[in-house]
Amino acid sequence: MRRVFFAIWPPLAVSNALAELASDAAPRCGGRQMRRETLHLTLAFIGNVEQDRIRDLEGAADSLSAKACELVLDEMAYWPRHRIVWCGTKHPPMELMSLAEQLGRALDDRGFKTDKRPFAVHVTVLRNARCRDDGWGDPTPIVWPIREFVLVESNLKPEGASYTILRGWPLAAG
Repeated sequence: MRRVFFAIWPPLAVSNALAELASDAAPRCGGRQMRRETLHLTLAFIGNVEQDRIRDLEGAADSLSAKACELVLDEMAYWPRHRIVWCGTKHPPMELMSLAEQLGRALDDRGFKTDKRPFAVHVTVLRNARCRDDGWGDPTPIVWPIREFVLVESNLKPEGASYTILRGWPLAAG
């Protein structure tokens, strides 16, 4: 069995900027800061699958016709129920929303169970946080050029998850 998900992986400048936001929020909220190398935007969490189903996941991704775009991360918030601090956008690009929708349908068509809640564009920066308030204001916008999406394997360890990118798919020029 392999624990996998589809994601958008940030370039170094974006992951550095997100790590800095997490570092700024940590004194207010506590919790565990996500390591810079693990920051990502999840498109679809699959969970545990048998090795021979990886090809079906790749087939789902191969079937997509999606465009590149720019994501502007311009808000931070705290979800008390999940105890996470996240960075997201007030205006999700339609190309990214379309990619998530297409991927969800392609996975459903191949028998994979995915989250049916609306896609929420966010990057978790702190886990197990306990913020007293989230009035820190909006961050300086971070511009994230999205040019591909990836299939990732997650290995859970006591010190946190480690991720291995199994394969990537380029997005068409916008």
